[in-house]
Amino acid sequence: MSSTGAGWLQFALLFAALAACYIPLGNYIAHVFTSDKDWRIERGFYRLMGIDSKADQRWGTYVRSILAFSAVSVIFLYGIERLQHYLPLSVGMAAVTPDTAWNTAASFVTNTNWQNYAGEATMGYLTQMTGLTVQQFLSAAVGLAVAIAMIRGFTRSRTDKLGNFWVDVTRGVFRLLIPLSIIIGLALIAGGAIDNFSAYHTYTTLSGAHQTIPGGPVGSMEAIKNLGNNGGGFFNTNSAHPFESPNPFTNWLIIFSLLLIPFATPRAFGKMVGDNRQGYALVAVMAIIWLAAVGGISLFEAHTGTGGTATILAGHAAEGTETRFGTPGCSLFASSTTVTSTGAVNCFHDSLTPFGGGIALFDIALGEIAPGGIGAGMYGILVLAIITVFVAGLMVGRTPEYIGKKIRPVEMKYAALYFLTLPVVILTAAGLSIGTHIGQSAIFNPGPHGLTEIVYAFASEANNNGSAFAGLGTAATWYQVVGGIVMLLGRFAPEIFALGLAGSLARQQPVPASAGTLDTRTPLFVGLVVGVILILVGLTYFPALALGPFAEGLH
Repeated sequence: MSSTGAGWLQFALLFAALAACYIPLGNYIAHVFTSDKDWRIERGFYRLMGIDSKADQRWGTYVRSILAFSAVSVIFLYGIERLQHYLPLSVGMAAVTPDTAWNTAASFVTNTNWQNYAGEATMGYLTQMTGLTVQQFLSAAVGLAVAIAMIRGFTRSRTDKLGNFWVDVTRGVFRLLIPLSIIIGLALIAGGAIDNFSAYHTYTTLSGAHQTIPGGPVGSMEAIKNLGNNGGGFFNTNSAHPFESPNPFTNWLIIFSLLLIPFATPRAFGKMVGDNRQGYALVAVMAIIWLAAVGGISLFEAHTGTGGTATILAGHAAEGTETRFGTPGCSLFASSTTVTSTGAVNCFHDSLTPFGGGIALFDIALGEIAPGGIGAGMYGILVLAIITVFVAGLMVGRTPEYIGKKIRPVEMKYAALYFLTLPVVILTAAGLSIGTHIGQSAIFNPGPHGLTEIVYAFASEANNNGSAFAGLGTAATWYQVVGGIVMLLGRFAPEIFALGLAGSLARQQPVPASAGTLDTRTPLFVGLVVGVILILVGLTYFPALALGPFAEGLH
């Protein structure tokens, strides 16, 4: 079978598997967060933390719980990194430098997993397990908790309560993430991913050189890395490393796992609001944008290239592509990891063709909503659906409504703040880096490609994606410190506005649909949402895209 045919088969199987899981997994997620019963292990955690699992929180209290929990997590992870040389299972690793420890702590707590280090040469086994892997579970659960709280804003009325953050996080970890991670982890290990505590071994090659072969608990970390839309790999080359993803089957399983929960969450939304067609409409928006991203990157990677020897011999853009997966596997992975907030890579994004890389950057700039990160994609698409309803209401001259709740000025203020936060953070950080000597000193590629690398870096950090274009010296102190700040702002500011919006919706009295109410379950509404997303993102980022990947591609 040709590589193109294998690529189409891989995509068809992926699409079918995601479709098959949509209803059962979505229904299960809805059940997890609507059940009145606590598991025994959950009750033990509630007693340990002094939590009343039956007490709901106002949206402001919910926000303070998130911020306090995340602040403690940053301090805890920073401490482990700085003290790892005193800890067991350090496999000879020194303490992580302060700027890298700060950047990494902010990165993993915000579900970004941006990595300015080589994992196998910087982090010991205990740091990888008790620091990074634990945060991959917790940060994913926090994002999902915010999405569930926002859905409750539609299902509740005349109240200012959105649920209990501690209960939502605990249930997300124990009832959803751990069981699925065990299944996927066992499948990856059965497929050849390593999982051990072996010491590093140094061997002499046939040419007389020396090569160090690392070990590590890789398979168990790989499962939650992708299932939780984290993306932080055990090794520097991430999912291109044969110890993380040994063959095309594990490559397919990784792509499936990173898309699984985000694509099933709209079903949970439809189930919780009592109208499954609302979920179908939102998942259709997500699927259309994802399919466009897959098709676009695949097209440019298969039929264009830099014109170098690798392109001429292979017939497609082969530079930076892992030969075990080929260009189709790279294109599917790159498009899937950039429309989610995963950030894992199995090929070098800096080697994508100019327009292929431009699509990857545009995917991230969308705000990770197609299907987006775990939880983050759901509350992000809901905010954009609200903006779409508001725009449609302006066109017909009536007060907009969405799922029985009026979209008033206060709701639109929260939605506008949500949407505007990320562009302000991204473009400000990129502008400071381009316009200052300290930022310019780390730019290794001048011209449009260098601009693309900078914008991609801050877009990836602010949108909690974590993938990198590379070719940029982000290990410099400027990018370490500023990058950590960007990741924290990009994660928590939108969550605050999303929860404020949910609290405002929850206080409303539901209004019955009338003849003039826009039906938000139809193909017309799906098209409107897609159009609003593309127009808003296009107007915001077009200058950066035009000066970066477009200029490079046309040249």
